[in-house]
Amino acid sequence: MKRLLLILAVLFWFFSHSQTPHPYIDQFDSFGGAGEWSLVTSQGNTGSHGGFLCYNLTGTYLNGEYYSFESPTLDLSNWVANTLDLDFSMQKSLRNGDNLYLYYFDNGWFFFDLTNLADGAYTAPIPKTATLLSFDLDAAGNGSLNNKYVHIDFVRLSDPDFSLPVELVMFEGKTEDKTNIIEWATMSEYNSERFELQKSTDDEDWRTINTTPAAGNSVEYIQYVALDCFVAPVMNYYRLLQYDIDGAVDVYGPIAIDNLVSRGNLLYSVNLEGKRIDPSTAKGIVIEVYENGSIRKVFKP
Repeated sequence: MKRLLLILAVLFWFFSHSQTPHPYIDQFDSFGGAGEWSLVTSQGNTGSHGGFLCYNLTGTYLNGEYYSFESPTLDLSNWVANTLDLDFSMQKSLRNGDNLYLYYFDNGWFFFDLTNLADGAYTAPIPKTATLLSFDLDAAGNGSLNNKYVHIDFVRLSDPDFSLPVELVMFEGKTEDKTNIIEWATMSEYNSERFELQKSTDDEDWRTINTTPAAGNSVEYIQYVALDCFVAPVMNYYRLLQYDIDGAVDVYGPIAIDNLVSRGNLLYSVNLEGKRIDPSTAKGIVIEVYENGSIRKVFKP
């Protein structure tokens, strides 16, 4: 038995690229597994708990020992910018003489000295040719930690040049066998979280009939399809809401699908000022005039 609303999301993407530059994020809610950060040697007093890479509160350090957390191997070759942003947050209370570093490997190890930085969030420039990241505590002497510690609670590697907006290149609808078919497509997406398709019968009161996950980040052509089955025999309007990860929203449409009776052939199209236009090149709201004297308002992105 068919549902009243059957929604399909069809994604056509990755035609020529196997990867797009999504942010690399680790919140350290798990540790040491495949593809996760790990402790590269077997030192004690280090580990992960509660979403932190942690140099623990108790225990002892060995003089001259490096306590190292290392990322999984990174492949950033498809990213856009040559220099990427590494965001991280830390809290620490070091022993006198101990030092904390952030390293990256790029045909050799390079580092940022974090020893004298206050607690908080920071951004470090990392070349896209880097293949590993590492946080390292350099112990300056043997002995007790005496409640000294370091916590790193997240890292986020992002591409500052990959900031294309969501580019909607198509939003249209048609009816077939009492089913309205709504299609839209994008040529680029950046931090795009979801699409919400809304429906109205008066172009004023709207309700959401479908939520479709977006691609997140993409520079490929992606097509989405939604089906509204068993629609009422009225003029049905649809609009599209696109939400970013940060909550920002863009609204596209409305478009209209006539589910009344046949209107006959399309005679001509006009803009909102009543001037005749070429519908094949028009943008924005277009009013279509049909043989039976009825009109239909459509949106052309």
